[in-house]
Amino acid sequence: VHNPNRLPGEIWSQSIAAGSEITEGSTIILKYVPADVKVTVPDFKRMTKADILSGNYLKMLDIRFVDGPEYIEGFGGRVYEQSLRAYSNVEAGRVITLTIGPETP
Repeated sequence: VHNPNRLPGEIWSQSIAAGSEITEGSTIILKYVPADVKVTVPDFKRMTKADILSGNYLKMLDIRFVDGPEYIEGFGGRVYEQSLRAYSNVEAGRVITLTIGPETP
C-alpha cells in the first residue's frame, strides 16, 4: 500500500543493502520520491514479468509481483490484474501490485 507519509526526495529503495561492502566505482541504484512528480500508469495486462523488468517501469513505480491463484485462458505467465488503473496519473514511486497467471491450468 502506498505510504502517504513519504517525503519528497525520500529514498525508498536501494540496490545494495546498507552496510554491504562494495568495490570503489560500484553502481548503487537509489529509488526516491521526486518532488511533485506524477507518472502515468501503464497498462501492464498481457505483459510478462520479463517484459516489465526489461522496461523502464521500475524507475517509475514500486512494482510488486504476485502469482494468481487460478489459470485464465490467454494469461498464462502474463499479468491479468493490476492494483492501479491503467493510464491514471499517480505519484512517482507508488506501489503497484501485478497479478500474474499460472503458466498451466
